[in-house]
Amino acid sequence: MVATQSSFDPHAVDLQTLTGCAAGGVAEARCDDAADVYDDAARGICDQLKKLDLGGGNHPTKRPAPAPAAPPSPSPAAPAPAAAAGAAPPAGPLPSLDLAGVAQLILSGRARNIVVMAGAGISVSAGIPDFRTPGTGLYSQLQRYRLPYPEAVFSIDFFRRDPKPFYTLAKELFPGGYAPTPAHFLLRLLSERGLLLRVFTQNIDGLEQLAGVPADRVVAAHGSFDSAHCIDCKRPASMYAVQAAVYDDGVCACDACGGLVKPDIVFFGEPLPARFHRRRAEDMPRADLLIVMGTSLVVQPFASMIGDVAPDVPRLLINRERVGHSRAAKALERRRREEEARRKLRACASGGGGGGSPSPSGASDEANNAAGTVSDDDAARPTAGAGADGIDSGCESDVSGSSDSSSGSGASGGFDFGLPHNARDAMHLGDADVAARQLAALLGWGDELKAAIAAGAQARAAAAAAEEEEKD
Repeated sequence: MVATQSSFDPHAVDLQTLTGCAAGGVAEARCDDAADVYDDAARGICDQLKKLDLGGGNHPTKRPAPAPAAPPSPSPAAPAPAAAAGAAPPAGPLPSLDLAGVAQLILSGRARNIVVMAGAGISVSAGIPDFRTPGTGLYSQLQRYRLPYPEAVFSIDFFRRDPKPFYTLAKELFPGGYAPTPAHFLLRLLSERGLLLRVFTQNIDGLEQLAGVPADRVVAAHGSFDSAHCIDCKRPASMYAVQAAVYDDGVCACDACGGLVKPDIVFFGEPLPARFHRRRAEDMPRADLLIVMGTSLVVQPFASMIGDVAPDVPRLLINRERVGHSRAAKALERRRREEEARRKLRACASGGGGGGSPSPSGASDEANNAAGTVSDDDAARPTAGAGADGIDSGCESDVSGSSDSSSGSGASGGFDFGLPHNARDAMHLGDADVAARQLAALLGWGDELKAAIAAGAQARAAAAAAEEEEKD
């Protein structure tokens, strides 16, 4: 599995992302694409022209006025125009390429087998800790172990040499310490209505089940804390023993051989669970709606799942950034950026200084959501880590929610945002919890979502009170 990623927050790689990276491995950093080179060249040449006074500025010695620049010849590969904001898509399964269009599809009864791909972005508001950011308590705790690099805590080879750092981290990650988010409760509502075929999650926080999604509907692609095994003899171990060792600041040993016991979270160098591959092969062809939430689609093989559904199946991306573009959509964006760079060069040479109308990428999120416009920031970013997208076990970050040999760099089966023929790929940029509330409201489930969230909070409060009584 090759990692290539959320859409990730470059300032704080969350734990779930790291677990996803561990499962997927770390992709090599990609070279800047041609558009970046054009942009850099344009800026550099403009600066030089200004210094030499060849760009229209004043100079002590008057120069002859330059001859008018010849009109540029049309580009042989001019990009096709993207759909206008709010424009209706070509005839297809969705009335509109946004949350409202997806809601109408569900309400029409034509989406009965919904598959959800979830990443760290749906757990952001749960407060999953970040152990890569200096100054955080967890980061400081791990520093005393002198890790060669933060992600080593999810390396199986490093774990064999020194399991203590992982057990320290596990104390912060163990299920029960965090509450499900509105996005998790939306999954529960889909399940209760018999609409959720499966949710494939990169997260190892177990919040889907805590929100009330049945365990058989959840596939933890990067493993979970539900079970544990000896890394030597492979025998299952008691999770009670593991939990006791974690909270006693110890390390759990195998009763049979004395080897190290590890929760079944996917580390670097380990394969993904067999259930992930089995359910992927069986469920994706059955899906009649795919919802991708809070993942940057950088970790393989998870990221490539968006291409597993049938060509006419609608897909919705809910994320803070545009990710997972198809090669055609990526090429369209690259050509647009090249044209913009050429325009800047021509403006500099003619004395315009490179000014002009802002790039389409500066459009508002609302317009981009409606039109499915491609952004300049979608390129896959190599990441490292273990487990889930925020606490995943493979390698994603953004606790919000991108891998490269796949959808991140523009892959077959990726999203066709911005392409004229796109009739099935909808996009909503923004916070996963806000989007969950909006989608629930469009479906007429707003009050039920609020009630589920409130009931969950009450149940957790009651459980905490009961636990305190037992301690007393």
